[in-house]
Amino acid sequence: MSKVVCYARVSTDKQEVEGTSLESQQAACIAKAQELTGPDDELVVMRETFSGLTLERPELTKLRDWARQGQVKAVVTYSCDRLARDGLHLLLIIDEVEKSGAQVVFVTEPHTNTPEGQLLTYVRGWASKLEALKIKERTVRGRKQRARNGRLPANGKLYGYLYMKGKGESRGIRIPDVDKAKIVQNIFNWYINDGLSLEGIRKRLRSEGIPSPFNSPLWTRMSLARLLSNKAYTGDTVIKWQFGGLDENIGIPGATPALIDLQTYEAAQERMRLNIEYSKRRGKRDYLLRGLLFCECGRRMTGHSKFEVTYYRCLGRKWDSANHCSRTVRAETLEQGVWEKIQTCLSNPQMILSEIEKQQDNKALMQMEKDLVTKQARLKALVQGEQSIARQLRLGSMSEDVATKELRQGQQDRAELERDIATLSGQIEASQHWSKIDVDTLCRAIMNTLVSPRFEDKRLTLEALRTRVTVGKQDVTVSVALPIADLNSAFVYQSL
Repeated sequence: MSKVVCYARVSTDKQEVEGTSLESQQAACIAKAQELTGPDDELVVMRETFSGLTLERPELTKLRDWARQGQVKAVVTYSCDRLARDGLHLLLIIDEVEKSGAQVVFVTEPHTNTPEGQLLTYVRGWASKLEALKIKERTVRGRKQRARNGRLPANGKLYGYLYMKGKGESRGIRIPDVDKAKIVQNIFNWYINDGLSLEGIRKRLRSEGIPSPFNSPLWTRMSLARLLSNKAYTGDTVIKWQFGGLDENIGIPGATPALIDLQTYEAAQERMRLNIEYSKRRGKRDYLLRGLLFCECGRRMTGHSKFEVTYYRCLGRKWDSANHCSRTVRAETLEQGVWEKIQTCLSNPQMILSEIEKQQDNKALMQMEKDLVTKQARLKALVQGEQSIARQLRLGSMSEDVATKELRQGQQDRAELERDIATLSGQIEASQHWSKIDVDTLCRAIMNTLVSPRFEDKRLTLEALRTRVTVGKQDVTVSVALPIADLNSAFVYQSL
């Protein structure tokens, strides 16, 4: 039994829902197909919502497979652009079908298997592709302008909000959904203040009968991680565009009211970063310096055990002979030496106070603040320059190659400036933070809790101090968040 296939396609879900295109295509194709269908033939209708600029379409792929297997008698479609919007793609599909012994029929356009007919088909396909690219460019331009006008350019659904769909005033924005907004705030609170893991939050949501964003009774860790990583909950809405080889970020102020403050968001990101860095990776034995230990070659060192002996090994691979150092160190000796250094630091508050006084040098602080203002001004000028390049590109006064080169260089300079600003801000904040702390009382309180420390106590202390341990050829350097000269002195370790 041969198949007479009616193929109908639209590009967007909106066209499919409205039924303005698929239904009319299908009706016209069926009427034409009935003229070609014999008593032993099967009439098959295929409908799908996909761009005509790609061949990767489920129904089209099935149709082409049937043609290769010789199961198709004829393919009927409304017009050539419904089959493909790329002239080469169109000729490829027609060639495959006709080589299988079937024919291709366009309801609204004639098609003959002659050089002239193939040329005409190609020209129509090329014109269709050009029109599709123009439509895409106009759509992108319109959505960008909508974003610049303070409205979300597309579907703005986000858990915790109601999306006000439309084009009028107070439309194209999000407003808080009171009940779900409270759930979002609770999730951040449970993660940061209550210390719940993603699995713990998932179980709590299930126990309270709170459905997921997809209305499932079960939340996934991935959906929770995405929620906690979404900066839009701070009120910072940024749309990222990638079109014509250029990347552009457009901020939409006022489109998303804040449910949490920036400090809460950054605390969540810091915890997720530490969770990744300090992850146990399901090891059989926990190592005190897990995630904190580095080789002097720059690679991280990980814990291993062999014949009841535990050790740390550099992650350099043997096949990388140019950079392979194969450094190993016994875990017990190294962990004991590092912990003794930390105890020495905590038992001598005067050492920390002297470093704080050095950092609080007014001239140094003033210079850091001056450097920060300068770099922030340079960053602002760089952003304005990127906007000017993009504007010149749109107006045609700058070539795409030159604009791409300038924007790439600007992105590199921008990333460097942002790193410098973050470093300076951290140094200034640290200087102001430590000036408010009673270091002597703090160190005594910590030491009192570490009289007979358990593994968990040691580990918590190392993480709280942001400890970093670097293994050299014959010595080890221990550093914490606050630079302390005496602590940075080395001690000899036992090699394996």
